[in-house]
Amino acid sequence: MENPLSIQIHNRERFENNQPGEWLKLPATAEQLHAAMLAIGVTTENRQDFFINGIDSPIAAVQRLPFEQVQAATVDELNYLAARLERLEPPELEALHAAGEVMGYWNDVHHLTEYIHNTEYFVYIPGVTAPAPLGQHFLHNSPIIQLPEGWTRAGESGRLGRRAAADG
Repeated sequence: MENPLSIQIHNRERFENNQPGEWLKLPATAEQLHAAMLAIGVTTENRQDFFINGIDSPIAAVQRLPFEQVQAATVDELNYLAARLERLEPPELEALHAAGEVMGYWNDVHHLTEYIHNTEYFVYIPGVTAPAPLGQHFLHNSPIIQLPEGWTRAGESGRLGRRAAADG
């Protein structure tokens, strides 16, 4: 996927004077990062405190990250995440979205990056993007759980789906 993530970098002085930050598409080269830093007035001689002031991504899993966690990440971590996201094909992005919806524990850049490194650990079931459908899948379509006919209606599929997602 092209342009999986963009961040806006800013420095405190410009921010306090209501001057705009600089958007940087990730993954970025060292030269692109250097140019963005120069654009906001950060140089090796003038190492002002800079920070991430915005994020933009077409990927739902990235959009779901709390902004404070994105701000806590380094530019290198975000750049690495973007490089990994850029390599994903549409079916892998769909699996990423489904896993994020069902598991719901991605609250920082590290967890999201770990998922992308360990996609073979997760099972993607097309069309299952929430705990209740996951529980229904296990109750009705999976050989893992075998219940007598009629008993499957008594199971709470949402609870089963959350448990299945938590247990991996």
